[in-house]
Amino acid sequence: VGATPATPLEKLRALPWSVVGGPTSAFDAAVADQGERSNGLEFPGFRYLVCHHLRGLSDNEARALFTEISGRQNEISRAAWAAATEDLVMATPAWRKQHPLLPAPMEVARS
Repeated sequence: VGATPATPLEKLRALPWSVVGGPTSAFDAAVADQGERSNGLEFPGFRYLVCHHLRGLSDNEARALFTEISGRQNEISRAAWAAATEDLVMATPAWRKQHPLLPAPMEVARS
């Protein structure tokens, strides 16, 4: 008997983002590494970041999570990335109820 294993999305949110300057900085750097052709994060950059650099997900988890976050597109948008990497505490309904005047990161990304 034990706890339910963390989902790939939960693992993504729990990665040590401070090591890479936060999820926004990591997104910007990965997109910049892709060149000028893209505004979103493509799978090779996503996989390198989460599987190799931060070592938080398996290749299979990364592929499935990329498909989920990107909405089956070829890249993850900035807004989708912000929603996917929002702080676990701030993503809970309890946090939002206790802090009604502060927007959750996902709401900030949409504006």
